[in-house]
Amino acid sequence: MSRILFYTVLFFMFSSCKKYEEEIITGNVAPPDPTIENNIYEDFVNRTYIMVLGREPLASELTDHVNLLKNDRLSIASRETFLNTVFSTIDYRYHLYEENRFNLLRDNDSNDVQLFISLLINALSDSAQMQSWPIYQYEFDRLNLLSVAQLDFVNGNIKISEVQRRMVNNFFYDQINMNSQNFVLAVFQQLINRVPTQNELQGGVAMVDGLNSSVLFQSGSSKEDFLTIVLNADDYFEGQVVLLYQKYLLRLPNSQEMTAGMNLYKSTDDYVKIQIDILKSDEFVKIE
Repeated sequence: MSRILFYTVLFFMFSSCKKYEEEIITGNVAPPDPTIENNIYEDFVNRTYIMVLGREPLASELTDHVNLLKNDRLSIASRETFLNTVFSTIDYRYHLYEENRFNLLRDNDSNDVQLFISLLINALSDSAQMQSWPIYQYEFDRLNLLSVAQLDFVNGNIKISEVQRRMVNNFFYDQINMNSQNFVLAVFQQLINRVPTQNELQGGVAMVDGLNSSVLFQSGSSKEDFLTIVLNADDYFEGQVVLLYQKYLLRLPNSQEMTAGMNLYKSTDDYVKIQIDILKSDEFVKIE
């Protein structure tokens, strides 16, 4: 090839190349994330409502929440916004109260409590029963606290741990779990989610019976002391975390989840935060 022909070819090769520069177009809206199917959003909202509020969302609620989650591509921030909205409703507190009432008091409801309170009031005004007044007054005081527990909880005046205390410290719970041993066993199983050791059982029974004793490394000499010790023990916070993982994820928490949940609950007394941390997870949303 002659030099003239060679340079001619090079000239046409380079002159035919064009330079392209990137152009940024503003005002575009990001398309929906194609990796998340539409039913994922709806299923997340539906399951949350059913498990937290005990009901399905209204059509308008479902639409609003799904749009919120879609617009932010199901980000953690959008999940937290949605969950905070759900847990801030009054329905949540009513449903949680009823869940605990059913688990701890079975079929005994507010009507049963009010009826027995009326009977105690009549007995306390009957001088013929004066010798039994201290017993009647004790039962009245405990049932009176239980009778206003739902209102106190719904209004935000007490925490769920205080609701549980009142539900296990009354005449009806005593009748369900008759004698001190059954009472201690029931409290451990229902609040701590495990069976007590032999030493814990013996110490708890003695304490409930009014003797100086020790349980969970704390001393006391009454049923009230026993409940205070249980509801402030690490074992209680751990047990509550376990119950929430079983409820929402159908499994036990691993050691890291257990430690984090227990420490958070113990330090903040924030039962809702523990639940939100579980429900906002990819595992609950089902996008793993």
